[in-house]
Amino acid sequence: MSQSKFYPGHLGVARMWLEYIGLRVVVAPLRLLPIDRASAVSGRLWRWIAPFTHRHRRVQEHLGYAFPELSAEERERIARGSWENLGRVFAEGQHLGQLVSDADRFELPAGLDRYRRIARNGCVFVSLHLGNWEVAALPALGKDIDIAGTYQPIQNPLVERYLKAMRAPLYGGGLHAKGPATARRLTILARSGGAVGFLADLRERRGVRVVFFDRPAYANPFPAALARRHGLPIVAGCMVRTGGVHFRLELKVVEVPQSDDRDRDAAEATQAIHEVFEHWIRITPEQWMWAHRKWALRAGDEPS
Repeated sequence: MSQSKFYPGHLGVARMWLEYIGLRVVVAPLRLLPIDRASAVSGRLWRWIAPFTHRHRRVQEHLGYAFPELSAEERERIARGSWENLGRVFAEGQHLGQLVSDADRFELPAGLDRYRRIARNGCVFVSLHLGNWEVAALPALGKDIDIAGTYQPIQNPLVERYLKAMRAPLYGGGLHAKGPATARRLTILARSGGAVGFLADLRERRGVRVVFFDRPAYANPFPAALARRHGLPIVAGCMVRTGGVHFRLELKVVEVPQSDDRDRDAAEATQAIHEVFEHWIRITPEQWMWAHRKWALRAGDEPS
């Protein structure tokens, strides 16, 4: 086995294996429990433990940005709900095959056939870390449509292979780590009329500036640029948790401007995507992942 550049030397390899073994020890009981029980137990544990971590302060700070009108007690309730949802997603990830095969767990919108017709001719599907984002694209597009997914790779190669092996079977078009080579592959797929999916709510330090909850933030313009360049529609979707391990699918087509300025068109479409995301988050704020650094500014930016 080759060493990862992030884990050099014998101590690095030992740490890599300890992290992997620790993960397997944690997930083993979740895999043995029925999915509903595993989700509930993991959610309660995350709701109790996560507020003692340093990331809870970041969650509270971000909720203050987004909902300054709420009391500290109300923001704390949302924060703990967000941790519980994250714990549930973690446990449900150990049962992905069972979850996506149980149609009774998903409430699908009227007019779903329209979105599937769009996807069959090629589309860019964007979602966000809300509800259970692991399964957002599957009921939306249907089993007969192969979608290519992207993800942020994990530095530990053992953990990376384990988690990718769980998710990859859900993506007939392949599950690709973010990077220049993946961008080229997805461009080729888009040109051929394929469906490509992105989690598009994360911060992108080299991205475009958008307004998100009335504050400046940075976003990845690639999904919108890909759609603009190849004349593909953008479909935004999210899988909202309605209770336990049951969900409601929300879908919306995002318009892509077509002017003489491709970069401006991509930036405007990226802003439109984030406006859809903000609308969904405001409805169920306790289901979004508030811990990531969405509002971190770049060097040289003035804080707002």
